[in-house]
Amino acid sequence: FCGTPGDFQGAYHAQRDHGTVHCAAWQESYGRKFWTWGTAPSGQIWEGILTDRDGPYIEVQSGRLQTQGDTWLFEPHMQESFEEYWYPVKQLGTLVKATRDVALGITCRGGRLRVAVNATGDFPGASVEVTAGGRRMAFEPVELRVAGVWAQDLEGVKPDAAVQRVVIRDRQGRELLVYETPGKKPLAPELEPEFTAAADLASAEDLYFRGYYAWKHWNQREAAGLFEKALERDADFTPALRALAMMAYQAGRYEAARDYGHRVLRRNDDDETARYYRALAMLALGEAGDAAGPPDRATMDLHSLGRRAGYRHIAPYVLATQSAASGDLARTEGLLREAIEHNPQDLKARILLAAVLRQRGQPAEAMPLVRGVLAEHPLDRLALVEQVLLGGTDELQILQDDVQAYVETACDYLEMGLRGDAAAVLRRYQGRAKASEQPMVEFYLGYLADLDGQAEQARQHFAAGARLPIRGVFPFRNEDATVLCAALRYLPDEWRLHSLLGTWYAARQQPHAAREHLTKAVQAVPDDPTVYRNLGEVYWHEFNDLAQAQAVYEKARQLDPLDASYYVALDRIDAALGQSTRRAERFEAAPEAVRRHHQVLLREATCLVDAGQFDQALEILRTNTFHVWEGKAEGQELFIRALNARADRHMAAGQYEKAVADLHEAQEYPENLGAGRPHAPNYVREYYKLGLCYRALNQPDRARDFFQKAADSPVDLLREDPEIRRKAQEEVKAGEGKR
Repeated sequence: FCGTPGDFQGAYHAQRDHGTVHCAAWQESYGRKFWTWGTAPSGQIWEGILTDRDGPYIEVQSGRLQTQGDTWLFEPHMQESFEEYWYPVKQLGTLVKATRDVALGITCRGGRLRVAVNATGDFPGASVEVTAGGRRMAFEPVELRVAGVWAQDLEGVKPDAAVQRVVIRDRQGRELLVYETPGKKPLAPELEPEFTAAADLASAEDLYFRGYYAWKHWNQREAAGLFEKALERDADFTPALRALAMMAYQAGRYEAARDYGHRVLRRNDDDETARYYRALAMLALGEAGDAAGPPDRATMDLHSLGRRAGYRHIAPYVLATQSAASGDLARTEGLLREAIEHNPQDLKARILLAAVLRQRGQPAEAMPLVRGVLAEHPLDRLALVEQVLLGGTDELQILQDDVQAYVETACDYLEMGLRGDAAAVLRRYQGRAKASEQPMVEFYLGYLADLDGQAEQARQHFAAGARLPIRGVFPFRNEDATVLCAALRYLPDEWRLHSLLGTWYAARQQPHAAREHLTKAVQAVPDDPTVYRNLGEVYWHEFNDLAQAQAVYEKARQLDPLDASYYVALDRIDAALGQSTRRAERFEAAPEAVRRHHQVLLREATCLVDAGQFDQALEILRTNTFHVWEGKAEGQELFIRALNARADRHMAAGQYEKAVADLHEAQEYPENLGAGRPHAPNYVREYYKLGLCYRALNQPDRARDFFQKAADSPVDLLREDPEIRRKAQEEVKAGEGKR
């Protein structure tokens, strides 16, 4: 019921007489969903995997967008807030309506209609008005209490009578709930479009929208490829160029972002988004001019955008960052006030205005800004830190010593040119009692010292960070890459810096730079398995260089022979290279603890099936328990594949009874494989082969039955074999002709 204009949803267990309610205005919670795996064995198996005790299993979901798979591109410096209420209900019999105040159940019990109400608070002197079977009944005053249930049997009303209306009011007459039936049929939601034309025949616009939806679904690689294809149709198609400019900026490829922006604006100089991202890219490239000189292109772009409704809230903010960097805090204050005037909800601008006022010696004016933000958002990290810097209450325990909260806050101050504040934030993290030593904190301190011209202090911080372990450190900000590049100027041969920067480039889909830095890392330190693993991933998934991927992954495995993931990856690579002997030898030599790992067992069974050793593979699959990802069934799929392949061998040898046994077993779903039987399983392949077997065994009636089953088997796109279905249909027709 995505997009349905209703204000509540819930799940109710009729036998246990309790449930859960979610209430939110449909304008705020536009998407609602129940998710259940269903009652087929394929669904029931997840009750045991995902619930604490017994099922049934259901997810009651809600969100700002219409579907769980939808996203939108958040506009800069905008915020989203909405209210929703979740609460338990009981003894209602069923759930027909709920609000934030009360929940209503209507049932037929003992031959009588019964109305029951739960309340989320105490409402003494309330009233309940019911219209049922053409009669209007009023119950007042009633005591609605949070601790209990109010219930009333409707006297003189037939048990099969319809309840047309229920109104619940508090003592002052305010309506707590209105229930009416029948309700209006909701409008159909407008969901993501389907693209039917083949990609090679699609227009530039069609390719752009395919890319746009891929981008919304977090598949940036596919999105970028589709945008590029759109440009093959029309080299100046501005929507694709604009999207590529945004993606390039977000990936830290500032020159590309600037150039894409140029191309858009040459065709449409009113494209505000392209102008905004071009300006950001030029600023990131250091192409801003001297504040005392003539205006540069980026500054002109931002002033132009400041007159447009879509960017008048953000253009002054970006200009403020440039003004602050030049030391003109008076102008910075004015620009921030302009940004806040156009977007009063911009919490970041309000706090950074407080920081600028503090720097200008006006703490009394700054503190109310901070308190105002904390009143709206008590967990705002920037406000919590600024409160401390202003000499106010220290509530930083709310941040739970999360290093990313401190680094992100330091980046906010750094953006405004407040380098001293950025350093103070990082040192405050280091002074926390439970703070751990973090290399990125030291690297940021070194970067800040470098910006201040303190080369020796910068070197000391970079060296201190380079002595710390980097396991579990994943740089992800564009600022992180800038900091790591600065550190490499001081320590050009430090492997940890190359490893972290290579990881950043790999995550941003810049494979050549990733390979360069990860290669330097493994050359500098030959004994860190994680670096080899990351380089192997780049060779494998970015360059499709399986031989190089195999070599560096093998080095990782040798350095850490107890990491099961290396064996899984290597077996996939070996399989793609067709190296069956090497696969088998690696499993034979694996440590016992690794070999017992369920993912390694699955890969070993796959290796055996690929080698035609079906008995050994099936022994592994039958005698071990496999833990699968939600919605996956690799073990079951391999089980079916092994039995079908062994049945084919039996059929080729004329051993049809053995083939029949395997084909029947292939229709089973052993619980240890982590998958259950679907509601309508597709056995077209097994049924067709059984038909062949029974015909060979001179059992024509049974053969005919299985050919018919194969032809009638429900279509399953994941297991569908159109050729076998066609053959089964031909067998059915041939049998009908003989009759």
